Amino acid sequence: MASEVNFVWNYVNDLCFKHLQR
Repeated sequence: MASEVNFVWNYVNDLCFKHLQR
């Protein structure tokens, strides 16, 4: 049902993780 939200969250999480790891 909330597949879109899950996708967006996954995308943001990935960006944040990469940014934090640097």
